[in-house]
Amino acid sequence: MKMKLKWQRGEADIVSVAVGLVILSIIVAGTSSAMIYGRDVLIRQENEKAVAYLLRGFVDEWQSRIQMEEDERSATNMGRTVNERTSVLTTAVAGGNTPPLVVDLIREPVRAVDVLETGQDIDWYTLKCHARWSEHDMPGGEDDRFQARELTFVTYIVIRS
Repeated sequence: MKMKLKWQRGEADIVSVAVGLVILSIIVAGTSSAMIYGRDVLIRQENEKAVAYLLRGFVDEWQSRIQMEEDERSATNMGRTVNERTSVLTTAVAGGNTPPLVVDLIREPVRAVDVLETGQDIDWYTLKCHARWSEHDMPGGEDDRFQARELTFVTYIVIRS
């Protein structure tokens, strides 16, 4: 004998429709917030990648200067910090307007390393450069809170005559 309750006739009543709409709206809200957060993380990664390329070029330029020009290896040029360049980057993200990124490129004083056991005058130089910029702190970036970010590259230069 088959017993069926009255409310299980296959019809949708207003309560089940309302519960279904609430569940659906929760899913849509979660998916939307995840997409917005993912887009902001992607923008941050693109900014960091662009800054890394810019900093690599800055380090290569100073490495070439130190290797090729004797004047750049003088004590006055090596012992000073250089905040030589401020660059403005714009990273294009599809369907969005990202503000330009202001990047400060800084070179620390170049350190000459002399190892006594080798018997040479200077064995190598240590070159350390930084890139500093600020990005929005929270995903969405509508408020005025910014997070300072920094990327550092260190390279060692050996000069043989």
